[in-house]
Amino acid sequence: MRATRSYRRCRGLVQAFPVLIGSDPLILAQQAAPIVLHVSSGERWWVTSAVAVGAALLGSFGGAVGLYYASVVLEDRRRKALSEIRRKAKVYTPIREELIALRRAIAEDRHLSEGVRLKRSDDQGPRDAPLLVIWREFVDDGRANTTASPSVREALERVEGATDVFNLALKATRSTFDERGDAIMEQSGFTPDYPHQLRREFQALYRHGVRNARIFRIYPGPSDPQRDVSPLTSLPGTPTQEQEAFATLWEGDEAVRDAATKLGEAERGLDKAADAAIAELDAAMKRIADKYEHEPD
Repeated sequence: MRATRSYRRCRGLVQAFPVLIGSDPLILAQQAAPIVLHVSSGERWWVTSAVAVGAALLGSFGGAVGLYYASVVLEDRRRKALSEIRRKAKVYTPIREELIALRRAIAEDRHLSEGVRLKRSDDQGPRDAPLLVIWREFVDDGRANTTASPSVREALERVEGATDVFNLALKATRSTFDERGDAIMEQSGFTPDYPHQLRREFQALYRHGVRNARIFRIYPGPSDPQRDVSPLTSLPGTPTQEQEAFATLWEGDEAVRDAATKLGEAERGLDKAADAAIAELDAAMKRIADKYEHEPD
């Protein structure tokens, strides 16, 4: 009778300490199998107790080892995830910031001065002209090919293509405005008082039209010669016949109109490509984060 009670007591103790099994450290931390001891009535109770305690200690040791190796595996995964995120961010972040600066420059019309520069130069153009150089630099030194995903590379290549189209359209439109301006001045008899006045007012001519460009002389003019020109819509008196003729001929010139239309299309294409590239860069970083989001704590 005593042996039977000892057997039942020890069996309950053993079943309370499962032994972890499995080859994967994560499985070791999750799976357990109870130990059942078959003790004959002739064995002494302390023998049974010793066996039970030893099994419990063995199970606890196995569980601790399993948890340790599971934590090692998890830490290794986290380190790899952090390393991958940092490696991508070193390339993606500066490119994204440059694209945001480009879109800001487009919104402020700073891209209409000398276009978008594709190379760094201290001597070329105004200092506030937008740049698109970082992606090409990463391509040249090899980092882009080993770090950027195919979808990111494709999006950035579209931005480069749209930039080339815009720069060419800007150059062509400036040239058309100059050529047609000279022809229309000869035809209308109107000549701005300042050299290259049409070129200096290119942004206003393209964005707001000829009647809002400061190319028309005020008669009589103020004492300050730099303020001696005004948009046709702001003249204090009636425009002269030559001024009105110039504005009318400019507005009806097909070459001027076509050049401005093509530049507008190129401008919108560049802005759209930059916006799409920013969205793709954000999506690429999110994909990396999502890949490791469901890792166990």
